[in-house]
Amino acid sequence: MAVEIRLLNDHELSAANKFFNNVYKINRSEKDFYWEFFNGPNGKAIYVGAIEDDNVDLKIVGIQCAIPLELIGSDGTKILTAKSEDTLVDPTYRGQKLFEKMYDVLVEKCKERGVKYIWGFTPAAKAFLRIGFEIPFQASQALLVTKPIPAFRHLSGLNPANRLVDTAKILCLSF
Repeated sequence: MAVEIRLLNDHELSAANKFFNNVYKINRSEKDFYWEFFNGPNGKAIYVGAIEDDNVDLKIVGIQCAIPLELIGSDGTKILTAKSEDTLVDPTYRGQKLFEKMYDVLVEKCKERGVKYIWGFTPAAKAFLRIGFEIPFQASQALLVTKPIPAFRHLSGLNPANRLVDTAKILCLSF
């Protein structure tokens, strides 16, 4: 079947969130999805999809998004940028260059919106270097817990099936 790469229409966005949830085996709510991607201070995100054309149902097999964000340069000028998010290709469709094709469309749509830079954080450096991105520095995340006991209670309560070793790890993380 042919796969079409294009900007997703508003009525197709919940299908993109379902695709994300199915691949990652999580339950990101539609409320959270719309909050993150469509209520930003610089407008709605640019959301591209790879759609398999089966002439019956909408079958999303890849997604890629850019969230517009305005940054302020050292001289005070405002620059419209976009944070790359929701980069995902169905594992059974990998090897068809869908990632590259989605980025071709995404970059074009970003240019149309006046976006000057696309940026993000990912461990998938090779894929982004392959399509022409530069990685000026590596970043990592840190965690500073200011209230260890409430943090431990909250984190350990997220999964009631935690084993003793899991609970101990959460305790160490919290302190």
